[in-house]
Amino acid sequence: MLSGRAALIVESEYIIGMDVQALLQGLGAEPVYIVRTSAEAAEVLQRDISVSLAVIEAETHKPELIDLVLRLTGLGITVICTTADRQLAHDRPELTGHTLLVKPVPEDDLLAAITAVFGSER
Repeated sequence: MLSGRAALIVESEYIIGMDVQALLQGLGAEPVYIVRTSAEAAEVLQRDISVSLAVIEAETHKPELIDLVLRLTGLGITVICTTADRQLAHDRPELTGHTLLVKPVPEDDLLAAITAVFGSER
């Protein structure tokens, strides 16, 4: 379903990023970039503007990540947010309408969110 599409993962915990990477690669995404900060994400986007999907760990106390979500969405990139903050959507109303998955995110939930956008082809 993601065959040949570039993906970006912004996740502070690298091991979680690797799990997401494995799922995305299993769906055909290539290349898949894992970064920890919005600044690192900006560097990737300067090198590869073909990113189709971003999975971003959004945190209330890191407004630069919220700004990244909004910027990528504005560029037409599909963004799925993960968060440990159950109140994030309430605290950050600008995220209304974005896909928000509360951590820990089961693989099936992430897969369902991706499928909702890109279809069910494997």
